[in-house]
Amino acid sequence: YCEDMLFLASVLKQKNIRVFYLNEPLYNYVQNSKSVTNSKSLLFDKNGELKYIVAMNKILNLYLDEPHISNLIKTRIFLFAYDMLKDKIKKSNQKKKLKKYLIQNEFSYLQCGEVMFKDKLKKMIKVPILLIQ
Repeated sequence: YCEDMLFLASVLKQKNIRVFYLNEPLYNYVQNSKSVTNSKSLLFDKNGELKYIVAMNKILNLYLDEPHISNLIKTRIFLFAYDMLKDKIKKSNQKKKLKKYLIQNEFSYLQCGEVMFKDKLKKMIKVPILLIQ
């Protein structure tokens, strides 16, 4: 679940890394019927955590010493939680955890310079509604 992103984030965090461009594929995707992208029921782990947020938290732990990147990751966590709550998740333990992540990362989302003000405003108007559902 986001294994490629987690792998790349950990590689790019290494000191003295050198990146090269090769004009040939060395990496490809394989369709996996058990992938979270193929079924909403697979998006959450047995603890009710959204697997994408679990992966983003692992990446966040790698970048705690870099405030700008940490803020971008927390913004992404906010957006994952927001989008899933907007999709009307039915299980209460999943909703509860998504609401927790929404609240925890709300300030980072508002601080994020990469998100346009009008987009922030649209979402922030809807946040209280998502929290009471």
